[in-house]
Amino acid sequence: MTTTRADPPISSFAILVFAVTLWPLTVAQLSLAFVAPYYAQAFGLTLAFVGMVLTLGRLLDVFADLFVAWASDRTRTRWGRRKPWVVAGLLLYVPATIMLFVPGPNMPAWRYVAIVMLFFSSWTMAFIPYLSQGTELSRDYKVKNRINTVQSAVMLTALISAFLLPLLLVDPRCAGIRFWLADALGGVLPTAAQAYLHRPSPTGLGYFRESMLIISIVALSPLVITLPAYILRVKERVVQDAVGKGSLTAALRNPVFRRFGAGYILIMAAHMGRSGLLPFILATALRLPDSYLFYMMLMYMTSLAITPVWAMLLKRHSRIRCLIMAALVEATGLAMLFLMPAEQPLLTALAFVVMGLPGQTLLMVPYLIAADSADFALWKTGADSRAIHVSLCSLIVKLGAVCAGLWVWLAGAAGFVPGQAVQPPGINLLIKSIGLGIPVLLLIAGCALIAGFPLTQRRHAAIQRRLALRGQAI
Repeated sequence: MTTTRADPPISSFAILVFAVTLWPLTVAQLSLAFVAPYYAQAFGLTLAFVGMVLTLGRLLDVFADLFVAWASDRTRTRWGRRKPWVVAGLLLYVPATIMLFVPGPNMPAWRYVAIVMLFFSSWTMAFIPYLSQGTELSRDYKVKNRINTVQSAVMLTALISAFLLPLLLVDPRCAGIRFWLADALGGVLPTAAQAYLHRPSPTGLGYFRESMLIISIVALSPLVITLPAYILRVKERVVQDAVGKGSLTAALRNPVFRRFGAGYILIMAAHMGRSGLLPFILATALRLPDSYLFYMMLMYMTSLAITPVWAMLLKRHSRIRCLIMAALVEATGLAMLFLMPAEQPLLTALAFVVMGLPGQTLLMVPYLIAADSADFALWKTGADSRAIHVSLCSLIVKLGAVCAGLWVWLAGAAGFVPGQAVQPPGINLLIKSIGLGIPVLLLIAGCALIAGFPLTQRRHAAIQRRLALRGQAI
């Protein structure tokens, strides 16, 4: 019988190297909000065109997800099936990110379209095989949880950096901090660095241009060390011929994954969709204008601080139970904001702290559940469709992000006009109901659907043992 080659234990250093490889893919993707306002003003492109191209790029991303997943599952090389895709994707992602975030003085429409398509396609080329590889680095249930936890911590640190550094170095409200740093470190910093910190804060196009430059540096500079370390130190298990090559239909026919996916769609519609109206709820309903960035930073800092707690919970409880706990905690934070009276900054801060308590559990743990579901499909069919399961999980996240725009559209259709001094009667309750009330209901409904998820840790371990006997364990 043909068997898979035994995989050596993965070291803590290799886990850290693998997790930090996620850094550039997190930073740039989460900072695309700077692109539209800059391109629409700097190059004579209409806002509608800029937004349409970004939307088309995301649609391409959806189809690319499934293709890359299908191709990755079927790839067989001496270096593995995931690593070649990750390395090639990152090597394309570097120039795409530089061209998008440091565009130069001219940007014809055709070039903008080409750069955006390259950016999204190279991101997917690296991201989907990377996530799939993360579920394959170890067969041990607890080690998989540890890898997932370190990835979550890296994502949160990258996200905080992407917001915090532009805020400190560019935003005029932080000019006093920059001046203080320049004076305090006067004997250490080079003259050019002191002059940079003492410069007047950029405004208009300069604000966006400098922010995007900082983001590109934050996103790509770690790759100088992490990419060679990933190539050399992160080993991939070689899959032998006993494992068949899966298909999209095999994943869609998997009853275990369908049960999980149905509930996760509702959870992501709430989690991703809440971001659409949050800035307007803060400014209009809660009468706390110009506070969105502060509260979001507070939420992300809370998420990073709580990461070790989730690592402990994942050791003691099933992944589904942790996912349900995280979803219900988020529902609690959203409900607190819904019931919040206006002009209560401290109570609002408390609500955002509660919203930060789920950490990255709602976004990262589901990929492990999808991989467990793929093991069930492998046991039943003999064909591996792990990356396709992971890509479908990623697709659910992207469909959830569509709800952010949907909530904004619903609020606008109901008569809400951002920035208007006098709003229609009851508009504050309406936007809170759409942006907070609907997500709370969706989170509760999603938890109810996945509560009876049949693939427990014990059943998954039994499936792994059977796969190992057949020479098909991944």
